[in-house]
Amino acid sequence: MGAEYLSLPDLEYPVPPTPPGAIELIVHDDPVAMPRPRVMLRQGRPHAYVPTHASAAMWRIRQAAAEALGQRTPLLGPVEVLVEVFLHPPASLPKKMRGHAQPTKRPDADNFGKTACDGCSPLWGDDSQIVDLRIVKRYAWNQPPHWRIVVRELAE
Repeated sequence: MGAEYLSLPDLEYPVPPTPPGAIELIVHDDPVAMPRPRVMLRQGRPHAYVPTHASAAMWRIRQAAAEALGQRTPLLGPVEVLVEVFLHPPASLPKKMRGHAQPTKRPDADNFGKTACDGCSPLWGDDSQIVDLRIVKRYAWNQPPHWRIVVRELAE
């Protein structure tokens, strides 16, 4: 189910071709992982909110998703999603590791997935439609940091 574009490429990071019928989003922005909601008191009552940097990242993804969807109707069936996150490589990385090191530090990959899925909400009716989710963290070696999100509706 979708293995043709969800298999891990080698460390040179070639971009696998987008499958026919899939929606591909490239968002040129620093990827932001979804933080825990913050809670503050407003007029004596607790109020939960998402920090500004995360909601701004979701908004940029949402704009790209709405533009990619265009006049089409949102996807109605089961959906598979590939989220590739290209991060700044750390400046402290030894030279012998440059070009092939993997981002094993925080933030966790699942938090990037939450940001991407919440931002892609115009593409489908409900998050419960996602039946196959793949999240890959990589360093952006020779390119600026960005998101690559591929969404495809599966046959029921």
